[in-house]
Amino acid sequence: MKKPKPDQACCFVTEVQPHRSSLRAWLLARFPTLPDVNDVV
Repeated sequence: MKKPKPDQACCFVTEVQPHRSSLRAWLLARFPTLPDVNDVV
């Protein structure tokens, strides 16, 4: 896996990370048999 560029890492932290719990809840609701939701998040 390639290392993310600094601006991509910053974008992830500011735009995606704050929604982590909502994304996890959505994934569990839509895909209840997903073996490891945390890996997807």
